[in-house]
Amino acid sequence: MTGGKDGSIMDTLTQQDQKQSIQRLHTLLQGIDAPAKSEEQWDRLSQRVFGTLDARSGGAPRQWRISFMLPQLSVLQLSAAASTVAAVLLIAAGLSLRISVGQPLPTASVIRSQGAVEVSWVGSGRADPNRPWNCVVPSLGISKGLVLRTPQAGAVTIGLEPGTGIEVGENSIVEIRQVTSKYIAVFLEKGTVLAEVSKRAHGQSFRILTPNAECRVVGTIFKVDVTRDSRDNALNTTLSVMRGEVRMVRRAGSDGVSVAEGQYASVRNVSVTAVLPLAASEQTDRSVQLLKAGLAESGPQRSSVMSFASEPSGAEVFVDGVSQGATPLSLAQTPGAHRVSISYLNFDPWDSLVTVGVRAAANIDVSMKRCAARSKDASSSTPSTVRRLVKGSVRGSGVAALPAEPEPAAVADAPEFVQAMAQIEGKKYEEAIAGLAELGEREGLSVADRLAVLGHVVTCLRHLGRFQQALTVLDRMYDMADTPVRKDKILWETVVLKADNLADYQGAEMDLIEYLVTQPQGIWIYEAYTKLAEVQYLLKKYKAAARTYEQLIAAFPDESDLASAVYALAYIERHDLDDCETAVRWYTRLVKDYASSEYLEDATFWRAECYSRLGRVREAREEFQKYSDMFPTGRWKQAVAEQMRGR
Repeated sequence: MTGGKDGSIMDTLTQQDQKQSIQRLHTLLQGIDAPAKSEEQWDRLSQRVFGTLDARSGGAPRQWRISFMLPQLSVLQLSAAASTVAAVLLIAAGLSLRISVGQPLPTASVIRSQGAVEVSWVGSGRADPNRPWNCVVPSLGISKGLVLRTPQAGAVTIGLEPGTGIEVGENSIVEIRQVTSKYIAVFLEKGTVLAEVSKRAHGQSFRILTPNAECRVVGTIFKVDVTRDSRDNALNTTLSVMRGEVRMVRRAGSDGVSVAEGQYASVRNVSVTAVLPLAASEQTDRSVQLLKAGLAESGPQRSSVMSFASEPSGAEVFVDGVSQGATPLSLAQTPGAHRVSISYLNFDPWDSLVTVGVRAAANIDVSMKRCAARSKDASSSTPSTVRRLVKGSVRGSGVAALPAEPEPAAVADAPEFVQAMAQIEGKKYEEAIAGLAELGEREGLSVADRLAVLGHVVTCLRHLGRFQQALTVLDRMYDMADTPVRKDKILWETVVLKADNLADYQGAEMDLIEYLVTQPQGIWIYEAYTKLAEVQYLLKKYKAAARTYEQLIAAFPDESDLASAVYALAYIERHDLDDCETAVRWYTRLVKDYASSEYLEDATFWRAECYSRLGRVREAREEFQKYSDMFPTGRWKQAVAEQMRGR
C-alpha cells in the first residue's frame, strides 16, 4: 500500500491518522456491551465482514480471520477485534471513495452569465445563511462546494467537460456537490437547470439532486425544475427529457420512474407521478441551442471575457452573428476581434468591432438612442389622426365633430403675457414662470386663457428639467379643462411626460388605458396605442405589448406608418416570446406590404434567422441568400456569412 500508484493517497491519509482513528473507535467500542449472539450468528457475521473486506481491500490478513473465528474469545477481545475490523473497513471505504470519484475537472468553468449572477461557497458540508456573495465572472473555475444564485431574467452556463454542461435558469440556487472525472453531482435547491450530458462511460455518474428527488443520467439533454405549489406549499421536482433517458427517484426512497425522450415526470413531496408526453417549447429549444453552442466553443482557448451592459437593459447581444442573450451579459470568449451588435425594440442598433486581448476583459456599456422616428416629442407633433382627417381616411365622424381649440385672445394681449413669451424665447424660464404664475391667478380669466398660461408654465418647467412639478400643473389643468379637445391634449401630454421624462411606465400605462377608454375618437388615438405598446414592452409585459400592437394593426389597417407596428410585433414574437412561427408571419407581411419601408433589411434577416431556429434549413438558406443579394453591404452581412458557412 505504500508504493506505486497508491503513494499519493497515502501521503494524504498517513499511518498516524490510521492509528489514531483505530484507537478512537476502539475506545468507543470498549464502552459497549457485545450483543448476545449464537455461534452460528457469529459465523455469519464473520463471513459477511471478511467477504466485504476481501472485495474492498484485496483480502484480510490471515491472523485476523483466525482470531476472530475462535469461539473462546472474550467479550473484550471480540470488541477489540470488531473495532480493528471496523476501522480497517472505514479506511478501506475512504480510500475506495477517494479513488472512485476520480480526479477534479480543471476545465470546468463558467462560460456565460446573464444578469447579476452571484457565487458563494459552502463550508463543513452545510450552507451558511450569512455567507458573502460575489459577482460571477466568465472563466470562473467550478469546484466542489461552489454555490450559484441567479436573479430574475438571469442565467449562467457552466461547461463541466467536453460535451457536458448545465444552464442554470432565472431565480435559481444550485450547489456543486461533486465535480470529478467519474462523478458529477449538482444540487438544485430551487429554480431550473437545463443539462446536456455526453455519453457516460462505465463507472461514470452524473446526477441532479433536489430536496425531494434525484435524476440519474447516462447521456442526454434534460431539464429539472424545482418549485413550490402556491396553494399548499407542496414541493415539486419536474424532469423533462429532450434526448436520451433519465432515471428519476425519490430522495426518501428507491422507487422511481424512467423518463424517455419527449416525456416528463414529477415528484410531488414524496410521491412520484406518472410519466406523461412533453409538450413542445420553443423557449426550451432556444435554451438548448444556447447551451450546445456554449459547450461547443468552451475550453482553454476561451481565456478572455466580454461583458455587455445597456440602457435600457434587456437588449439582445450578437457576437460574430450569433445571439448570446440579453444584457447585462458576460461571456468567456477567445482573444481577438469580434463583431458585436446590440439591438432593442424602437432603439437604434449598436454595432462595432471589439478586440479583446489574451486573458483580458472587454467591457461594452451602451446607452442606446431611440429611433429617429420615435424620438420626437409626440406632444408637439401633428397627431396622425389629424393627418388622416386631412386625407379623408378617418373612419367614423367622431373626430370631425371635435371643436377647434379656441385662441386665448384676452390674455394674449396682456403685457405680462407678451413679456413672458419674450423671456421664453430668450430661455429665461425662471423669470417667465414668475410672470406667468402671477398672471394665471388673475381674476376674470376664462378657462381657455388660464389653460394657455399654465400650458406655458409646463413648457418652462420641462425646459428646466422639473418634470414632477410640470406633472402637478398638468393634473390641475386636466381637472380644469371643460372640453373633450382640451382634456384630450392635456391627458396626452401627461402620458408623454411620465413615459419619456419621468420613466414612470406604470403610471403612463394606466393613463394610456384611460385615454383609450375615455377618448376612443381622440386625436392622439393612434399614438396612444403605439405608446401603450412601447410602455408595456419597457415594463417587460411582452404578451400585453404584442396584443396592443395587434389591436393597433386591426384598428388602422390603412395607416401609412403601420410598418413600424408590424415590425415591432414581429420583433416581440421572435425575441421575447420565442414564437418564431408567428414572427415569420408578421415579417412576411412586412416584406410583402411594406417593401419600401426602412425595416425591410432587418425583416429579411430576422425572417431567415427564424427559419433557422425552426429547423427549416432550405428556407433559411434561401432567405439568407436573398439578404446577401439585396443588401451586399448591409449591417448583418457578417452574421449572414457565418450562417451560410455553417450550412
